[in-house]
Amino acid sequence: MQQLFYGFIKIWVRLSLKIFCKKVVIRNPENLAAEGPLIIAANHPNSFFDAILIGAHMQQPVHFITRGDVFRKRWAPSILEQLNMMPIYRIRDGKEKLSLNQQTFSRSVEVLKANGIVLIFVEGMCEYQTTLLPLKKGAPRILLSCWQQGINAKVLPVWLRYNSFFSFSKNTEINLGNIFGKEIVSSNVSDGEAITKINKTTSQELLRLYDIRHKFLHLVLLFRWLLAIPAFAGFLFNYPFYILVRSVVYPLTKKDMHYDSVMFGVLTLLYPFYVLLLTFITWHFTHNVYSFLIIVLLPLLARCYVIFKK
Repeated sequence: MQQLFYGFIKIWVRLSLKIFCKKVVIRNPENLAAEGPLIIAANHPNSFFDAILIGAHMQQPVHFITRGDVFRKRWAPSILEQLNMMPIYRIRDGKEKLSLNQQTFSRSVEVLKANGIVLIFVEGMCEYQTTLLPLKKGAPRILLSCWQQGINAKVLPVWLRYNSFFSFSKNTEINLGNIFGKEIVSSNVSDGEAITKINKTTSQELLRLYDIRHKFLHLVLLFRWLLAIPAFAGFLFNYPFYILVRSVVYPLTKKDMHYDSVMFGVLTLLYPFYVLLLTFITWHFTHNVYSFLIIVLLPLLARCYVIFKK
């Protein structure tokens, strides 16, 4: 049941990304098929949207190490666990919570033992940053624990880049790096030296990926003009919904790093209801069976606008 729910959400998110993002460029896409036991070691520039982007494109289900404060609501743990999320707590969440991190580390090892994939944001924090911050020790500790138990876990470095953290219709890059494993660490080194070596190798690969940039091309002028009319229709029919959501989300998130993630989440959750509402209203006044084409046409027109928009 959990796998079915995760799979449904994944398809829904992939479709939503077609509207929210103008283009998602993936470098080394063959690594999307990488199998576990695998730790995805990613940078963290854009809050929860980073996890959404990676999880939606990896072929195998991903388990996410997630900031613990989102688990505080009574209803949250059961839903988040269905989405393969595991909490990690920081000192500001309360010292009494820090002891719970060992459960997440142990759970991560169990996932990797079962040939699963665990996503860790190795910087440990999100700052809307565009450069690499110093790496934390969580990922190397999980990796070392796996190796000591005979689990051949490996690391896939991933660098994420956005052309904007605030604009709708954004260009996004997912740069997948070279996978490495225990071959980078000598058998006679201490745990501390091994952790340093793992983080150094991860940093070097992330910095290499940082230097790789995709050149986004503009639309051919003729194709752009062909899109003009459906793009305008997409703007006309979808903009009221977008601006309503934004008017609620922006005041609540303008002082933190969650605006982009919350916008995507709310739009993805509510957009089907908006489409169904317009479909019902049209059918109510026309009683024409073609009214139900709105269910398909409205998202397609939205996609036309996203492609057309500079």
